Amino acid sequence: LKTVTLLCDIIIPADAKSGSASQAGVPAFIEFMMKDQPQHQTPMRGGLGWLDNQCRKQFGKAFADCTPAQRIE
Repeated sequence: LKTVTLLCDIIIPADAKSGSASQAGVPAFIEFMMKDQPQHQTPMRGGLGWLDNQCRKQFGKAFADCTPAQRIE
C-alpha cells in the first residue's frame, strides 16, 4: 500500500488549490477495488513487483525506499 500511495501522489500531487490523491483516499479505494475484484490482484501485484525489480536493478533498493528524484526517474 505504501508504493500505491507514493504512485498516486506522483500522479496527483497536492497543490495550492487541492489535496493529493492520498489525501482524497485514492489508495484506500484502490485497495478496496483489489479486494472487491480479485481478478485484478495478480496484474496489480505483478506491476508493483516489476516496479520494485526495476528500482532494485537501477538503484539497489525498492521503489518505496528510493529518493523522490529516483522514483520519478
